Amino acid sequence: MPKRFLNSLVLVVALGLPLGLTAPSGDTGLMAAVLLSSAFGFLIAANSGWAVSFRYIPVMLAACAAASLLSGPWWPVVIGAVALAAGLAQGAGWGMPVAAAGVIACSMAPSAPDAALGLRLVVLAAGAVYAAVVARALGLPRLHRASRVGRLRSTVSGVGFAAIAGLAAALSHGLPQGYWLPATVFAVVMPSAGMSLQRRAVQRIAGTLLGAAIALGISLLEPPQAAVLAVILLCAYLICFFLRPLWLITTLVTTALMLLLSGSRDIGGIAESRVLLTITGIVLVLAGAGAGWVMSRAIPRSVREYATHEVAPAVTVEAPSADAEVPPAGAEVPSEPADRPRR
Repeated sequence: MPKRFLNSLVLVVALGLPLGLTAPSGDTGLMAAVLLSSAFGFLIAANSGWAVSFRYIPVMLAACAAASLLSGPWWPVVIGAVALAAGLAQGAGWGMPVAAAGVIACSMAPSAPDAALGLRLVVLAAGAVYAAVVARALGLPRLHRASRVGRLRSTVSGVGFAAIAGLAAALSHGLPQGYWLPATVFAVVMPSAGMSLQRRAVQRIAGTLLGAAIALGISLLEPPQAAVLAVILLCAYLICFFLRPLWLITTLVTTALMLLLSGSRDIGGIAESRVLLTITGIVLVLAGAGAGWVMSRAIPRSVREYATHEVAPAVTVEAPSADAEVPPAGAEVPSEPADRPRR
C-alpha cells in the first residue's frame, strides 16, 4: 500500500479512538475538549515538530487549570496573561504553541475544583500526548525551525494582544458559547503560512459561514448519532490531513464543533452565536492592529530601526559551528561592517 494511504489510516484510528472513548459519556464538552486537544496537538507537530507538541502540553494544562479555577473578574485576566505569554513567546519561536494553548484555555469555563475538572484536564493531556505520539509514528520532523522576532517587537505585540484578548474575554461573560469570542482572537492572531492578518480574518469569516451552513444542512437531514460522529471524525481527520488552506480548516472546525454541540442546544442558535462571536472577535483584532499601527507612527524612527535590526539576526542568521564548511572559491560571502577594522 502507498505510504500516504497507510498514514491516512493511522490518522483515522488516532483521531477516532479518543473521540470514541469519550462518546459514551454523552458529555459534549468533554468530547469537544478531546477533539480540540488531539487536533491542535497534531497541527503543532506538523508545523513545529512533534517534540514541541510534547513540550506544549504542560503550558496548555497550566493555562486551562487557571482559566477553570479563576472566575469572575479574574477570568479575563487569565486569558489576557496567556495572550501576553503568546506574544512574548514569539521571541523563542513558541508563538503558535502558546496561542493554541490559549484557544483551548478559552473553552474551559470557570468552575469549582472537583473530579470533573480533574478528568477534563486528564483527557486534554491524554489527547495531546496521543497526537504527538502519532505524529512521531508518522515520521514527522522532530523540530521545525520557527521564525522569531526581537524582544521589543514581541513585547509590544504581547501587550496589545493581552489587551484585546482580555477585553474579548470580559465581553463574552454570560453569552451562550461566549468562549468563542476570545478563542477567535487567539485563532486569528495565530500565524498561518505567512498570511497577513487581514487575509486570515477574511478566510476565517468565510470558513465560519460555510461550516455553519454545512452543519445546519446535515442537521436538517436528521441523521442517526453514529452518522454524526462519523462526520465529526471525518472533519477532524481532514483538518490534520490538509493543514491548509485556512478557510478549509476553519470550515471543518466549525462543522465539527457545531455538530458536537447540536445534541444539547438548537443548532440554529449555535450557528448564530458562532458567526456573530467570530465576526466580533475578528473586528476586535483588526481594531487593535489598526490602533497599534497608528501608535507606531508616533514612535521615533531610531526606535523603529532598532526593532527592525533586532529582528533580522534572530530570523536569518545562525551562529557558525566549529566544523562549518569553508565556502568554495568564488562564492558570495557577506561583507563586513564598515566600522570593523580589516585584518
